[in-house]
Amino acid sequence: MQEGYTKYSLKHINKELPEAIDASGLLGLRDRLYDYGWIGLHEELGVGFGNVSERIGSTDRFLISGTQTGQYYPLRREHIALVTKANPKKNKLTCEGLIAASSEGLTHAAVYAALSDVRYVIHIHEAAAWQRLLGQAPTTDAAVPYGTPQMAAEVQRLIAMMGHPVTGFLVMGGHEDGLLAWGDTLLSAEAALLHGMRPQ
Repeated sequence: MQEGYTKYSLKHINKELPEAIDASGLLGLRDRLYDYGWIGLHEELGVGFGNVSERIGSTDRFLISGTQTGQYYPLRREHIALVTKANPKKNKLTCEGLIAASSEGLTHAAVYAALSDVRYVIHIHEAAAWQRLLGQAPTTDAAVPYGTPQMAAEVQRLIAMMGHPVTGFLVMGGHEDGLLAWGDTLLSAEAALLHGMRPQ
């Protein structure tokens, strides 16, 4: 597991999030997933795993939990970044906040780019479900590593193959224990994750 190591070209503007942005729903979602053990810190490796994001209105901007924040509980506003620009094909991302965006920022951006109605994206780690669902649920190519333009393209390929569902779930074949879910509301994204993790 190598979650937490940013592989894209990052421009981080160190400034507080705009006061008008309400991150409370996203923070609550993240802490619930932490309570389940699906987001946290890998103690042996000392790296965080799992992240959540929320699209801002109808724009391409989105909030995302910051890099290496897996150990924090409860998560606070200063642990959230605002992605203002993302180009998965060019491997570039621009964000604002007191912390840089998660290493999975490009993967989240790929979901939002493919599905205009999606508001939330969830990325967790759960070993038993990953092993059980690998190749049974929609699964990205095992040769494609996380946090890369290739992973973003893989996610978009699977979304297209699935018929562009506004709520969905997939397994990250090249990212051990990694699962991804999304939805047009916070509740639908959580439901997509829980439903996707059920035995096939």
